[in-house]
Amino acid sequence: MAGQEQAMHGVTCVGAVQRHGWKPSRFFAEWKESVAEIKGELLMQYMHYCRGMPANIRLEAIDHILRCTMPVVYVSDDRGEATEAMYNDGDAMREYATRFLDEFWDDYWKPFLTKHHVSAEDPPQSL
Repeated sequence: MAGQEQAMHGVTCVGAVQRHGWKPSRFFAEWKESVAEIKGELLMQYMHYCRGMPANIRLEAIDHILRCTMPVVYVSDDRGEATEAMYNDGDAMREYATRFLDEFWDDYWKPFLTKHHVSAEDPPQSL
């Protein structure tokens, strides 16, 4: 039963990431928490200035989330452990960051533009 719980934890941590056998590293849960702290930067650097989220800006914003959070959380006295954990969690982190950005767009920025009668002409687009 414990093995099933661990396997399910790896599947449900990110939702759609369902690679058989993937188990999140010890850093992953803390990393997910750190992503929420980046909302202000996303708002000012990407959504405010672009007035939308064209595909190229969206990808840049996702990369920004990863660049600003990974080096802060994936830290260990054993550099090899941290590097291996980043590679292990990389696809899941990218997917989580993508979903986070899309939800942030839908929950905050799209209503803001509508409220202020600004067209959200370039909503987020799929990767």
